[in-house]
Amino acid sequence: MSDTDGKPTTAIPLTIVILVSAIKDWIEDRQRVHSDSLQNNRKVQRADPFNTVFNQETWSNLKVGQIVRVLRDQEIPADLILLSASHRECYVETSMLDGETNLKQKSTLDFF
Repeated sequence: MSDTDGKPTTAIPLTIVILVSAIKDWIEDRQRVHSDSLQNNRKVQRADPFNTVFNQETWSNLKVGQIVRVLRDQEIPADLILLSASHRECYVETSMLDGETNLKQKSTLDFF
């Protein structure tokens, strides 16, 4: 024998929970799209392969293998290989990737 006389009592609360969760996920996705758009439209200096100048470019227009110049305190929304630095080592904050705010030490590659 049922206490609810056969009426579904969990359907309405379950529907509300699923609806609220879907709305929250939609809002977070919209914020992520906006944030990604801002990051992708930031400027970076890209090396011109035919001469020794650097041209302004947006991060979204970069292709794999292109060389960029990253300046001090500049945010980097992509994976990069450190080829050269003003010092042998540099420090990178990866809080946007892994949430850790401590600086990670990176070294340049040895070519010779």
